Amino acid sequence: MFENIRDQLVAGEFRVELFDCKAVQCVENEPLVFEGIGVVSQAKDGSIGFTLLCQKVDARFDPFVELFSDLEPGKLVEDRSRYNISGHDSLGIRWRCERQMLGVDQGQELRLTSNLTNLVAEQKSSRKELEKEYQGWYFSGDLKMPTRPHSKKWEHEGGSTSWKGVVDHHGNSELSFHAPQEGFKQRSEDFLRGVAMLCGRPLSPMCAYRFFGDRQVVEIFGRRRDPHRKVMVPFVPRAWRYATSWNEFLEAWISVERQVGDRRVQTFIFHHFARICYAQQEGIENGAQVLSSSIEGMLSRLFMTNDDKDLEFARLIEVTLDSASSAGLDLDERIVRLLKKSKENAERPSIKSVFQSLIRRGLLNPKLFEAWNKIRHKAAHGELLGATDQEHKKMFDRFFICIETFKRLVFDVVGYAGTTVDYQKAGWPVVEKKLATSTGDGSEP
Repeated sequence: MFENIRDQLVAGEFRVELFDCKAVQCVENEPLVFEGIGVVSQAKDGSIGFTLLCQKVDARFDPFVELFSDLEPGKLVEDRSRYNISGHDSLGIRWRCERQMLGVDQGQELRLTSNLTNLVAEQKSSRKELEKEYQGWYFSGDLKMPTRPHSKKWEHEGGSTSWKGVVDHHGNSELSFHAPQEGFKQRSEDFLRGVAMLCGRPLSPMCAYRFFGDRQVVEIFGRRRDPHRKVMVPFVPRAWRYATSWNEFLEAWISVERQVGDRRVQTFIFHHFARICYAQQEGIENGAQVLSSSIEGMLSRLFMTNDDKDLEFARLIEVTLDSASSAGLDLDERIVRLLKKSKENAERPSIKSVFQSLIRRGLLNPKLFEAWNKIRHKAAHGELLGATDQEHKKMFDRFFICIETFKRLVFDVVGYAGTTVDYQKAGWPVVEKKLATSTGDGSEP
């Protein structure tokens, strides 16, 4: 089923007729129901259109009247414009689409139309390995995975979990993930997000498939996709000889068990990564500001502890105030207020203190801190990051040095210490072994 749907989508010829098609209004009580023949077809831009040729119309339906009767004060008005659509085709495959907005075209016959955001097909599938699940995604364009030059494949099997990436003869990419049923949904989401980070951009599939139990489900995504979106620089090199490094990162990424509030740490990190990617699309200056704040968010939620306080500085302020009082000095009220405020700040964990702790650990170094602090300071005060060619060059350099900081934080949380690219060094060399640690002066050993 998936192969047929995929080939039709790639050719731009996807079309299916749905019999016994129903559109049921998404309301709790007495929903409107329309029945007839549904036609789903692909437009030239790749979007998926739907038309329901109504043969049975709910008698209460009036396209010219807003059906907002019996409203109750203080109760949320239901969205009566959304419908759940279902039907089956000539092969007996069941299709469904949830919460779609429908337009009305009332000529000689009533037609309900919509541009579908997603469409799901489901049927029985004969499989022997019912204790495992498969998930696959198909993308428009080459994701630049570390595939072998001739086979165009990248494969990995680690115990009960395996995955594969393929670039087909159309130049499009397919990913598949295979694992036991327990916790599969969570791990498959983590896998896709991990691959997205290695590919350097959030991924939007054309369609996806899933095998579970005795069922096969295929989902088509109707929104327009941009396969040529500008990508971030790679955290791990993308050449096929680095496929093992990709696998090492993904194994570590998937295995992390940690929560950040109500989110898994993989979700938390990916949300920051996606923000940086989207901001970079708008311009390097905007991307630099979002990158600096994302680093701050990572440090505060993943690395900050109660030990990240400058208690020595707080003690010095207290000694200064006591000494002034003992000497009978009449300090200006503004000075006293400023000192007390500084003492309060020193007694709280701070981002700069976290940075210094990680420098002492050897994960970061002063050069990384300086680049982040320069961008963050200007962004916080609403200053332009660059007004001349020289300033723009400095900003570009700082941006990629901050990418190095963000990458190191991700690798430390995940526990990956393999091959990477160093963006704080000239020429961006590939580091084949463990991430180099700081010597304390901003240089590398």
